[in-house]
Amino acid sequence: MKGKNYKIVSLYSFFPFPENLITDLKNKLLEIESENDLSGLLIFASEGINGTICAEKKCN
Repeated sequence: MKGKNYKIVSLYSFFPFPENLITDLKNKLLEIESENDLSGLLIFASEGINGTICAEKKCN
């Protein structure tokens, strides 16, 4: 990890989230993760979302 810069984002939001949509959202997010080399933890529940995401910061 030495010499690399990472961007870390922590998030949460409380809102009514239909449980039947969690699996569909999970699959879409896993696809985004693999395309963008992201890592972290997202927790979905009927009460909302909580998580932390990390990615290498690419400077142009």
